[in-house]
Amino acid sequence: MTHFTVPTKSEVSESNQAIFDNLQKGLGFVPNLYATFALNDTALGDYLTLQNRKSTLRAKEREVINLVVSQVNEAFIV
Repeated sequence: MTHFTVPTKSEVSESNQAIFDNLQKGLGFVPNLYATFALNDTALGDYLTLQNRKSTLRAKEREVINLVVSQVNEAFIV
């Protein structure tokens, strides 16, 4: 099994620290997936751009997909 260490704000680039601040303001926390993407200077910003792009799916449809994926992923955590 592979283990990932989730970085803290002080361990990521300045540009990703700014994104951490925005996530903290908007969500109240920084999800571990986002923090892990922040180990790369551009991956977090790229992911958020992709996630927030215009879609033909409605917000509720996207949320259902996110919840199902989270539930399936949880089943595989040992």
